Amino acid sequence: MAEAKSSKDPQPLYTEVEQIVAAEMPVIPIYHYSTNIMLSDSIQGWPINNVEQNWYAKDLYRVAD
Repeated sequence: MAEAKSSKDPQPLYTEVEQIVAAEMPVIPIYHYSTNIMLSDSIQGWPINNVEQNWYAKDLYRVAD
């Protein structure tokens, strides 16, 4: 990094630094998305185990109480 600061063409040096950092530094997510949904017992078909939390009204159905 110090050499790249004073170089006439720092791009190759910055690229090398990026490659070193990418190889040696693990990626750790600092947050994740979560959603609270109130589910009625009479409505079925919610994709509870869906990681992306996508749902479509066509997949839902109502059961008799």
